[in-house]
Amino acid sequence: MKIRMYECCFGDCFRLVKKGHKDLFVDFGIHEYTCSKSEREKRFNNIINDMGDEKDQKEFLLTHYHSDHFNGVLHMVKYSKHKFSDVYLPDIWNIKYSVNAFALLLLKDVLNNDKIENNLTIIDFLESICTTNGNIHFVKRGSIFHDKQFIALWPTKKFIDKKIKYLYDDLAEKFGGNLNKINELAYRLIEIMSNYQKQTEQNHTSLLNKVKEDFLLLKTEFDSKYSTNQSKNTSRKLNELGNQISIVFQNYTKDRNVLFTGDFGMKRNWNYIEKNKDGNVNMHNEYEVIKVPHHGTKRYYHSFYGKTNECSTLMIPNGNNRKSWCIDTQYVSDSHSLKYKTICGCSNKCSVPMCVNCRNIKKYSFLDI
Repeated sequence: MKIRMYECCFGDCFRLVKKGHKDLFVDFGIHEYTCSKSEREKRFNNIINDMGDEKDQKEFLLTHYHSDHFNGVLHMVKYSKHKFSDVYLPDIWNIKYSVNAFALLLLKDVLNNDKIENNLTIIDFLESICTTNGNIHFVKRGSIFHDKQFIALWPTKKFIDKKIKYLYDDLAEKFGGNLNKINELAYRLIEIMSNYQKQTEQNHTSLLNKVKEDFLLLKTEFDSKYSTNQSKNTSRKLNELGNQISIVFQNYTKDRNVLFTGDFGMKRNWNYIEKNKDGNVNMHNEYEVIKVPHHGTKRYYHSFYGKTNECSTLMIPNGNNRKSWCIDTQYVSDSHSLKYKTICGCSNKCSVPMCVNCRNIKKYSFLDI
């Protein structure tokens, strides 16, 4: 299996290639605040041009529902004929509080303007994968997917249900009836998505457009009622929720041992995975390639001591120069003590000693690992 890491500034896009199988793209997006629209589109087009023939079938896995991991898909659908035959999503659909979960996703977009351009949101992403006739698969811990090549280590249904209920109940006190309005939109959205294969494309688009219209009206209402500080505080909680339900997966077949982590990173959740507390999925003893959590930032730092060796490679997709979003220097310390290789997306010279065997992706469109 070959892994191609694309240059996405502060964003993720990886292509997993194995002879005899469809290519699997893991995330496809760039954070809108880290480079200009023209720079984002240049990178998106580089990836699209690298996809080969438009008729070639390929699959897509979205680790979590944040725009810096899916906005490239919207660009692809709008400006090319490329399609994903199969799409893998974190499973927040088949849980007890699925409506509340989608309500919280929509609330995040309402409060913090987390959009790509022209008020595009998570609704538009869901529409894009439905109107291109992709098969949608929901992934949770223990799910085996992509021709049985990979197995998911996270998220767990129990964790999501508990987390959703706690956060929703907390915000219900703050937003009251306004949250009920978003809940109603979420219910309609799930109904549409659940039945998309039974609907004509025209009917499907019409229903989703109505949801988007009502969503934008609600956004205007929220903007007039709640202060910027109120919105920011809630947005942080909702952003954290999105990261905590990231798909974490590893190879299932006997191949290169690889680990992809999305923006996952809470210590107690890592503890659950590493100790295999449900007895469902053991991590591999060592990994040849690891994609570090959340672009290598400090808050989500995780030590892979004991899971790497001198032949391992860590991928750190971070090309941002905002201080609070920089790569945590602890990864540099680890690279010197563990001597693994590093492929980094950083666009500036490091302010600390460089990682051992560090290779900067900045001057390339992609690097193969």
